[in-house]
Amino acid sequence: MEGTDDLRTLLHGLKGEVLLALAAEGSAERFARMLAEFRAGTPAAYLAGFFYFMGEFFTIDARAYITDGEAEHLVRAVIAEAQAFTADTGRAPRILEIGTGAGTLALTVKKALPGSIVYGSDVDPDALDVAVENANLQRCELKLLEGSLLDPWPEAEPPDIVFADPPWGTREDLYDDERDAAFYDRMPELSAYPAEGRTALHEAIVADYAARGWTCRLLMNFGVIDVETVKKVVAPLQASLIHPIPGITVAICRGPRS
Repeated sequence: MEGTDDLRTLLHGLKGEVLLALAAEGSAERFARMLAEFRAGTPAAYLAGFFYFMGEFFTIDARAYITDGEAEHLVRAVIAEAQAFTADTGRAPRILEIGTGAGTLALTVKKALPGSIVYGSDVDPDALDVAVENANLQRCELKLLEGSLLDPWPEAEPPDIVFADPPWGTREDLYDDERDAAFYDRMPELSAYPAEGRTALHEAIVADYAARGWTCRLLMNFGVIDVETVKKVVAPLQASLIHPIPGITVAICRGPRS
């Protein structure tokens, strides 16, 4: 294969057996062992110890959620909003990701926008430890905060952009056959589905954001959640919905409805 871009295109969509073959590094015995565990239900990325997102290598283990490839659409929307912010204000934005997990999305944003200040918060200290490892691996500065929703934000003034891909849906809301309900059951507790309902965490973010009177951009991935449900969740805010590919919804919000 010729060229880095071609290689990154291949790696971006790695499926289970291909990922394991790479991790086995030519060892038939190791591949067979991992393949048996994979077929028994262990996610391939946990067995391999790594995955690729938007062409970059990230480390992963059972302490953190395995980033869905579809989150690329949220990342691209955040980058576009950040670039527009800089064009309007003449400065790089301060960006906060809620629920950063392994740090995949926040680090990808930071690498695309090196002048920005990017924070990643999470309630799970174990996941934040994985984010530290990935920041070191990527040689990228990421300010990590422990806490729930917007509470960890350390500055008096709100960030310029907030984004999140919180747990959403139920065991019936799935991206594809390889990532079935059992796949998500292997993730850290509460990292796949919100216990209080399909969009409970999105609703909590909206409520917290509105209560603070923030007007900065708020972007949230809703995955395959139906559009009518998404509209109800973001109804308290000024919001537009984008569909980067059919069936996927990202909400872009700015301030409460007047």
